[in-house]
Amino acid sequence: PDFFNRLQEKANHSLTQLDLKYCGFILMKVTNKEMASQMNVEPKSIRMARYRIKQKLQLSKNEDLDAFIQNTK
Repeated sequence: PDFFNRLQEKANHSLTQLDLKYCGFILMKVTNKEMASQMNVEPKSIRMARYRIKQKLQLSKNEDLDAFIQNTK
């Protein structure tokens, strides 16, 4: 539970429930392809969601979202 609170604080409380769900998957090291099949969406949708999450967290292109989320726990 603290993980999601810390993540929301870093994103200025701009993450949606779906964004948090994706972040939970990333924390569990689920691949984009596995995420897409579990959520019944296209892998491209996962890539777009990851991009939007990076923007909300104000990460640069060079920063890795997976590493950022792993360090947040």
